[in-house]
Amino acid sequence: MSFKHLENSSSPIDVYFLYRSDMDLEEMKQAGGSKLSPEELLKKREEAERKARRGEIDPMHEFAFQVLAQLSGLVRHKLLDYFFSDPTMIDDLDFLFKSDMARKLMFYYQEEIPVVDPNAKKGTVETRNKAGKYVLSSENGDEKPLNGLCVYILRNSTKRNLGEETFQREIMLGCVDARKPDSLLWNVERIVSKIFIPLLNSNNTADKGSHQLKDKVKNELLPCLRSFTSSLRVAEIVWMDGTFLEDHPPEAFTIKNADDARAFLEVEGNMQRFETYLKACMKKIQELLFESEQLRMETDDLGPQDEIEFWKIRMCRLTLLMDQLSSKPTKMVVVTLRAGHCKLMKLWQQCNVKVIKYHVEARDNAKFLGSIEKSSHSIYLLDPSRMQVSIFI
Repeated sequence: MSFKHLENSSSPIDVYFLYRSDMDLEEMKQAGGSKLSPEELLKKREEAERKARRGEIDPMHEFAFQVLAQLSGLVRHKLLDYFFSDPTMIDDLDFLFKSDMARKLMFYYQEEIPVVDPNAKKGTVETRNKAGKYVLSSENGDEKPLNGLCVYILRNSTKRNLGEETFQREIMLGCVDARKPDSLLWNVERIVSKIFIPLLNSNNTADKGSHQLKDKVKNELLPCLRSFTSSLRVAEIVWMDGTFLEDHPPEAFTIKNADDARAFLEVEGNMQRFETYLKACMKKIQELLFESEQLRMETDDLGPQDEIEFWKIRMCRLTLLMDQLSSKPTKMVVVTLRAGHCKLMKLWQQCNVKVIKYHVEARDNAKFLGSIEKSSHSIYLLDPSRMQVSIFI
C-alpha cells in the first residue's frame, strides 16, 4: 500500500479517513471480495471521517450537545448524526468557542423547507426535499425563517478565551419556540424582561467594563430594553384580541355602487340579513367602548409603566377598529342599508361618533405619556438617591 497520498494530505482528518479507506480496501481484497465501487468507497470514507470527527469532540462540544438534546427532545445518537452529516455545524461551534470574532450561534430544529428544483419542467412542481421532515441546522438568523425551535448560544465577551473548565460562565443559552405562535411574543418579552434586564441592572456586572460603559448601559440600553418589552406586551394583547368586525356577508364584497345596492334590496330577506350583521357589529363596538365609560379599578402596585401601556393598548384597539369600520365591505353594508332607509342608521352614526371620540382621547393620552416614558424608567432602574436627578432632567 502506498502512503504517497497521505504525505500530501492537508489535515489529520484527511489522513485518517484515506488511511482507513485503503485499509478497508486491502481487507476486502484479502477476504476475496470484489473491487469496491466509487460509491462504496465514498461511503466508507464518510464513515471514517465521522469516526475522526468523534475524536475531536471536547467538553465544550459535549455541553452544547447536551443542551441541544434537552431542548429539542432529540436522543443523543440522532443529534450526533445531524452534526456528523453536516460538519459545518461543528465548525460553527468551534468558531464560536475558539475565535474572538463570533458572538452568537443559533440552531434551528424545524420542518425542512421545500426547495423548488429550477431544472423542473414547466407545468410541474418538483422539489429537492420534502416538507414534514424535521432537521437540525445552524443558522445566522438572517436568511431562513423560523417556524420551529431555535436554540441560541451567546458569548458574554470575546476578549476572554473560553477554557474547558470556565466556558460555562462565559456563555448564555436559551430557546425560542415558534411552533406555538400564540406564545412567541410572550417568550421573547419574558426572556428580555426576566433575564437580560435584571442581569444588566445587577451589581454582578460592576467589575466588567469601564465606568463610561456602565453609565451608558444604565442610561441608554436599559431604558430601550424596557420600552421594547412594553411594546411587545401591548402587541401581544392587541394581537390576541383579533379582529372585532369579521364574517362580512358575501354580498358586501360584490356590491360596487348604489345601483347594485338597490338591486340587492329588491330581493326579499336581504335587508334583514344586513341589519342582523350591523346589530352584531354595534354590540361588539359597545362592549369595547363600555370600558371607556366606566371607572377603572386601580391597585397600589400599579406604576407609570402600567398607565402608559393601558393607553397604548386602548389606542391600538381603537385604531384597529377604525380601520375595520373604514374597510370596503363594512362601507358597502352601510351604503346599502342607507339606501333602504334603515332605522338603524341613527344608532350606527352615534356609534361612529363615540368611536372617534374615544380614539382621539386614547391617542392624545398615549402621546403625552409616551413623551415622559423615558424619564419614568428611572423609577424602575435607579435607587432613590439617583432617581430624582433623572426624573427632572
